[in-house]
Amino acid sequence: MRYTGSAYPALRKALILFTAMLWLAVAEVSAQEANPIIPAVKAEVPPEIDGNLDDPCWQELAPVSGFFHDLKPAVEETRVRLCYGADALYVAFECDDREPKSIRAQQTKRNGGMEQDDNVALGVSPLCDRQTYYWFTVNALGTQGEDIPGGSASKVEWRGDWRAASKIHDKGWSAEMAIPFALLKYPKGQQRFGITLGRNFARFKEWAYWPFRSSYYSHDTEAYWHGLEPPRFQPKPLLMPYTLWGSGKGLKSSAGLDVKYVAENNITSLLTYKPDFQTIEDVVQTIDFSYNPRYLEDRRPFFTEGGWVFSDERMFYSRMINEVDVGVKAYGKQKNLSFGAMEAHHSGMNAALFNMGYDVTPLGKINFALVDHRDKGLTNTAYKIGTDWRKPDKINAYYYGVNLRGSRTNGAASQPLVSAYIDRYGAAGILGWHLYYADVPGDYNATLAYLPEKGFRNIEGYLEYAKEFRQGPLLNWEANLGLGKAHHRSGGLFHENFSPSFRWGFRRQTHARIAYEYQNRPPYRDRITELLYQWNDQDLYRGGNVRFRFGRLAGGQYRFFSAQQGVKITSRFSLHFNYERLNLVFPDGTRDQFNQSFLSGLYEFSPERSIATRIIGRSGKTNVYFAYRQELRRGADIFVVWGDPNADSTVSRIGVKVVNTY
Repeated sequence: MRYTGSAYPALRKALILFTAMLWLAVAEVSAQEANPIIPAVKAEVPPEIDGNLDDPCWQELAPVSGFFHDLKPAVEETRVRLCYGADALYVAFECDDREPKSIRAQQTKRNGGMEQDDNVALGVSPLCDRQTYYWFTVNALGTQGEDIPGGSASKVEWRGDWRAASKIHDKGWSAEMAIPFALLKYPKGQQRFGITLGRNFARFKEWAYWPFRSSYYSHDTEAYWHGLEPPRFQPKPLLMPYTLWGSGKGLKSSAGLDVKYVAENNITSLLTYKPDFQTIEDVVQTIDFSYNPRYLEDRRPFFTEGGWVFSDERMFYSRMINEVDVGVKAYGKQKNLSFGAMEAHHSGMNAALFNMGYDVTPLGKINFALVDHRDKGLTNTAYKIGTDWRKPDKINAYYYGVNLRGSRTNGAASQPLVSAYIDRYGAAGILGWHLYYADVPGDYNATLAYLPEKGFRNIEGYLEYAKEFRQGPLLNWEANLGLGKAHHRSGGLFHENFSPSFRWGFRRQTHARIAYEYQNRPPYRDRITELLYQWNDQDLYRGGNVRFRFGRLAGGQYRFFSAQQGVKITSRFSLHFNYERLNLVFPDGTRDQFNQSFLSGLYEFSPERSIATRIIGRSGKTNVYFAYRQELRRGADIFVVWGDPNADSTVSRIGVKVVNTY
C-alpha cells in the first residue's frame, strides 16, 4: 500500500525530529573538564593477588583518590593504584572504614548479586569511546563478578577468567584484581584505556565514583590510562560442546555445540548448533492482573550472548522464538561504527536481524536496524532509523533521541511508528524528569516484537526526587509522579494515568512504600492503592517483604497480596518462600481467584557446587524439581536436573548435562 491520509503528518514530524536530533548530535561540542590522565606504569614484578597491599609495585605508585557520591565526597576515603605487566593489568583498592565490623560481605557465588555487599568495581573501556565498558567487581569476601559488553554465557572459560582477592582488617578492607589483556578486546596499537573506579558502601546504600559523577552513567568523565604497551591481541577460536542425557517425559538426549571467535579487529563471531533450551529454569511470572502479556527476561544463552545489539522490543522480543536448530551471530565495533547481525533457523522458520550504529560524536549516534521473519507463507520485515545522544551536565546527563520504525508484511507496508524521548536522571536533592512520545499505527506489524497494543498516540512522563541522610534513623526518601495520556488514532481516549508514590528507607535495613494508581481506560476507571513494607533489605538470605494492592480494576473489586521471606538455616543451607493471592470480583458476581506459592532451597557445598530445589504451587497444581550445579573456573560444568523447572506440574524425568570449553 502507499502512504495516504494521516501518515504524511506523522512522517513529517518524525523527519523534523530526526533532523533536529541529528543536528544537535553533530553540533554538540560540550565544554567539559579535561579527562584525568593516569600514567601507565609497567611492573617488572607483578603483585601477588592475595588481598594484601604490601607488594613493592604498590608501594612505588601514587594512588588515585577523591571518590564522590553525587556532588559530595564519599563517606570514607578510597585509594586506588594501577599498573600492568606483560600479560595483565593490576588494580589495588585500599578502602578505609571506621567501622570494619559493619562491613557487609555475604555473596559467595561468582556473578551473583552483590548490591547488598561492600564491593569495589573497575570499569575498563579499551576503545576509549565512553560507551563500551567491561566491569569487574569484587566484594569484601573476594567474590568476583564481571559484566562483559554484549553479554555472555555463564561458563567462566567462555567469558574469560580473571583473578581477585580481598581482605578485611582493622582499618577497613582491601582488594586486588588481575585482569588478563586477553580478556579485553582492543585494536592493534591501542595505547590508552578509559578507566572508571567505583565503590559501594552497602550500609549507606551509596555508590561513590572516581572521576566523580553521580551513580548514573559515569562514563562521560572517564579517566585515561595513558602510555600503555599491551600485548598484541591473539585471536583464537573457542569451542563449547555440551551433551545432554535425558530420560523421562518430554526430555530427549541431545548434543550441541557453540563456537566463538574474537578477531583482532574487535569483531566477535558465534555459531550455535542445537542449543539446549530444555533444562533452563525460566522466570516465575506473577499472577497479578495485567491488561497485556508481561514482558519477561530471556535467560537462554544464545539470546543473551550479544543481546545488547537487539534490545528494541518494538522490533524484536527473543521469547517469540521458541526453538533454534542453527544460529549465527556477529557483533563488534570498528572506530565509530558498531554493528550486530544474527540469524536463527528452526523447522522452516528463519529470523534474521541486523543493527548498525555510527558515532557522529562520542555523545551522539545514528542507528539503523532491520528484522526479517519468514515462516510458513509469512514474510515480515521491520526496520528502524533513529538517533540517540546525551548532553553531560554537572551531575548525570540529559539523554534524548527519536526513532522511526516501519514494517512490511507479505508486501504491504505500514504507516510509520514514531517515538521520541528525553531523560534527565536525578540524584539526591536534584529533580529528575522523563518524557516519552509514541505514535503507534494500527497496521505496524513486527511479528517478532513485543507490542501488545497499537493504534494510538500517547505522551507520558514522570518526575523523581530523593533526599539522603548520613545520620539519624532515616537513610533516604524518594518521591515519584507519573503522568500519561493516549488517544486512539481514529479519535477518542485510549487511556490516561496518574500515579504518585513515596518511599522511605531506614537505617535499620527496612523500607516502606505507598503508591496510588489512577487509570482511565474506557470503559474502566481503575484506582489502586499499594502498600509495601520490606525488612532485612540488605541481608542476602533473611530479607522479606509484604505487599498489598487494593481498589477497583477492570470494573471489579480488586485485592492482591504477596509475601516473601528468606531463611538462613545453616551457613550453607538457605530457603526463600514467596506467596501471592489475587481476588478480583466483577459486578455480575463472577470472580478471578488465583493463588501461587513457591519455595526455593539452596545448599552450597562450595561457591562452585550446590544443590537447588524449587516447589511451585499454582491453580491446584504443584511442580517440584531438583538440580545439582557444578560450575568451575576450569574443566567441565555439570548440571543434573530431576523434573521440569518450567512445567505446570511435577514431571518425572532426569537430565544430566555436561558442558566444557576447548
